[in-house]
Amino acid sequence: MKHFFLFLRRAFIVSLVGILLSVNTFIGEAVADTPTETVADTPTISCNPHIRYEASTECGKKNLKSLEKALKRMKAMGCEDPLSWYYQGSIHWVPTAASGLSGLIMENPLCPFYSEFSVNAQGNPIPDTGKLLTSWDNCTHDSAGTSGIHFLPWHRLYVYHFEKIVRKLSNNPDFNLPYWNYISLFDTQIPDKSRLTMPKQFYTPADDSNSLYESGRDPGLNNGGSLDHDFAKKNLLDAVEGLKKGTVYEDFNTTIDIRPHGLMHNYLGGYYSEENQNIFNIIYNRSVDDQGNPQFGLMTNVPSAGFDPIFWMHHGNIDRLWAQWTQLPKTQPVTQEELEKVSWPYQFFEPNGQVKGYTMQEVIEAVYNMDYVYDDGTRPNLPVQAESTSTPFIAESTSTAPTAKALKAKIGKKVLVSKRTRKKVGQNQEFIEPVLIDSQFLPQLRSNRSNLQLDSQPESDEPVTEEGLSQPEYLEVSVTYTGHPLGIYEVYLNLPNEEESKKAAIADIDTYFLGTMAFFVLDSDRPTSKTFLFDITDEVLEQGKKFEEFNPDLLSISILKNGGPVDETITVDNISIFTRE
Repeated sequence: MKHFFLFLRRAFIVSLVGILLSVNTFIGEAVADTPTETVADTPTISCNPHIRYEASTECGKKNLKSLEKALKRMKAMGCEDPLSWYYQGSIHWVPTAASGLSGLIMENPLCPFYSEFSVNAQGNPIPDTGKLLTSWDNCTHDSAGTSGIHFLPWHRLYVYHFEKIVRKLSNNPDFNLPYWNYISLFDTQIPDKSRLTMPKQFYTPADDSNSLYESGRDPGLNNGGSLDHDFAKKNLLDAVEGLKKGTVYEDFNTTIDIRPHGLMHNYLGGYYSEENQNIFNIIYNRSVDDQGNPQFGLMTNVPSAGFDPIFWMHHGNIDRLWAQWTQLPKTQPVTQEELEKVSWPYQFFEPNGQVKGYTMQEVIEAVYNMDYVYDDGTRPNLPVQAESTSTPFIAESTSTAPTAKALKAKIGKKVLVSKRTRKKVGQNQEFIEPVLIDSQFLPQLRSNRSNLQLDSQPESDEPVTEEGLSQPEYLEVSVTYTGHPLGIYEVYLNLPNEEESKKAAIADIDTYFLGTMAFFVLDSDRPTSKTFLFDITDEVLEQGKKFEEFNPDLLSISILKNGGPVDETITVDNISIFTRE
C-alpha cells in the first residue's frame, strides 16, 4: 500500500496509443475539493485528450459543455439511429417485458418505433422492432442474476463507446467523459458537501435547452442539495472501507455492484426522497407502477437508468474505483475463464454507426488496455512495476497487456459455515439467525475456531486480536424476491436483544453494521435469487476487542428493513461465512 501511494504522488509518463503524454503530479483528492461554480468556456483551457477529469475542474466543466452539446444532437435523432440518445440508453435496458412488470402501460412517445402495443394512438401498425431490439437490453443486471461477473468490464466498454460517440457529435476531438467524485477508494472521512452535490450543470435547468438536466431524479439533488450524511457514511464511506481490503475480483465486483453502485442508483432516482410520489419517469411514461406504487425516477430502474445523463458521471466514478482497486497490491484481475463461464453479449457502436462486438478474449485485452487515465493519477490498466523508484513511472502501451500467467490466479473459498433458512423480511419483520461455527457444521474447524482467532491459542477465551487475521471473513446472504424490491435491508452482526441496547447498537455502525442489501435489478414475475456479500472482518475484530463475552464461534446475523414507501418482503434462503484460501 505504501508503494501505491508513492506511485500516486509521483509524476509519471504514460504511453497510450503510441503517444507519450505528460501527466501532472496529483496528491490525494485535491481535485475533488475545487469549487463547483460554473466558469466560462474559454478556448484557452488546455485539456489532455487522454485524461478523464473530475466534473468540478475547469477541464471537467469544459467537457461537460461538449457532453451537453452532443446530447442535444442525440436527443434530436430518431430512436432507430444507433448514435441517438434513446438507442444508447436502450443498450443498457428499456421497458420491454411482455408481462407488464417492467413494460410500458401507455404508448411510448419517445420512441414510436418501439411500444408494447401493436398499434399506435392513431391506430397505425407499429413497424417491426426486431432490428432495434437486437442491441437493446444488454446490461448485466438481468433478473436471473447470473451475469454479475460481467458487471465492471461490460460497463467500462459501454461508457468507453459512448464517450467516443460524444467526441464525434460534440465536434470536440479532445473530449473525455468527466466523472462525479462522490467517493474515492482512499477517502478516510465523509466527503464534503461540494463532492456530495451533483455537478451544477446537471441540476440547473436554465431553460429547456439544457440536455444534462433530468426532472426524474431525487428532488433534493435536483435543487442543488447534497447526498444525505448518514447515507454517505453507511453506503459510501463504509462501502469503500470494505472494498479496498479484498484481493479477489469476484468479491470486489459483487460488493461494488451493491454498494455504492446500486444504492447510488436508487438514491439518484429518488427512492429515499420524501417527495418521491411526485416523480414522473419519462421512459416508462408514468409516475406509478402496475401495483400503484411510485415508479420513481430514471436512475432507480434498470430499464430507464441509461437515459439519465447523470448515469455516465456515476459510472465514470465506479470505473475509477475499479481502477484504483486494480492498482492495489495483490489484487487479482478478472480472467477470460471467469467471463466465459457465463455467456453475455458485448455489442456496442462506433461513432460511424457500425456495430462493435467483443469475444471474451477481446474483452480482457480491451478493459486492461484503455487509452485514458484519471486526473488523480489512477490508471484503469494492470499495474506495471517501475524499474527504479528514482525515475518517473514508465508504462509502454504493450506492457499492460494481460499475460496468460497474470490471469490464471484463482483463489478458492473455504466455507466456515453454511446454513439454510426460509425467513421473510419486510416492513415490520426482523430476520435474526445465529450462526454456530463448530463441529455441527465443519468438525475440522473445532481446533482453530474462527479464522480470526490466533492459531496458537485455539481454546483461549481472550478477545480476538488483529494478529489473528490471515484472510478477510465474508458473510454471504442469498435471498429470493419477486417483482422489483426497492427497500433498504440493513445487515448487522450480534445485535443485542434488549430494545434500548439494540437502538444504540444500530447507531454504532463501526461495531455492528455490516452493510446494506438493495435491489438494482429488473422486475421478475417469478421467484428470483440474488446473493449479497459482506466483509465482516472489522466488525468481528471490533467486537472481539470490546466485549469480553464475544464468542467468534457463535455469531448472530440480523436483517432489518429501513423504512421505505413500498410494502414488500424478501425471503432469506441461505447464509454462509467463508474465507479465501
